[in-house]
Amino acid sequence: MAGDSVNDLEANLRSAFQAANERQSAAIDDILQLYHEDVYFEDPLQRLYGKQALARALRNMYRMLGTIEFQIQSFSLRGDEAHLTWMMCFRPPLGPLLRIEAASLIKVRDGRIVYHRDYWDLLSSLANACPFLARIYRGLSRRWT
Repeated sequence: MAGDSVNDLEANLRSAFQAANERQSAAIDDILQLYHEDVYFEDPLQRLYGKQALARALRNMYRMLGTIEFQIQSFSLRGDEAHLTWMMCFRPPLGPLLRIEAASLIKVRDGRIVYHRDYWDLLSSLANACPFLARIYRGLSRRWT
């Protein structure tokens, strides 16, 4: 991705997601090529600084979750910012198939991703996969709203 314009970001992200679906953890190095050395990454579980920290997190994710499938649902670009919605599906060693619907905000500098923030709701995803948890989650949601 070095030297690529920000306008190539969508094609590069789609290619990385496809590589991840086909090669799983073997695609991590390809995915990391999209990121700046000084990347900041955040999701509901972690805040990471630097490409090496992101690499460790990706390796841990594949080790813990096994086979993962990603699907980009929408993508929009404005200046050096991209917004995308996507879905991740995986089956943990114990438990049902989980689908996590998410959104990401990505910022690019020097042709690489320097900021990546994911937004998703793990509790809701778990509740949707487990009928027992779904009843509890809906009951709690009603009490809080």
